[in-house]
Amino acid sequence: MRFLGKGGFAKCYEVRRLEPIECEEDETKTMALKVVPKANLTRTKARQKLTSEIKIHRSLNNEYVVRFDRYFEDKENVYIMLDICHN
Repeated sequence: MRFLGKGGFAKCYEVRRLEPIECEEDETKTMALKVVPKANLTRTKARQKLTSEIKIHRSLNNEYVVRFDRYFEDKENVYIMLDICHN
């Protein structure tokens, strides 16, 4: 993993996805992983904002919008996996 940057409530890393991806010849793929600490989501409004971001982003399919892959969470963080945009 390589650190890419941070925003208001999350950090973003470049990661290598190791599980196979449908229609991909290469089984590994570089992705961007947005990591949101659950400690930043203690207020209801912050949690709703993240839920809305995920809901909206997963519904978009446009060549000018970064492709949403999936999200998942553990005890400490919510993770949002996106296609990586270089430069």
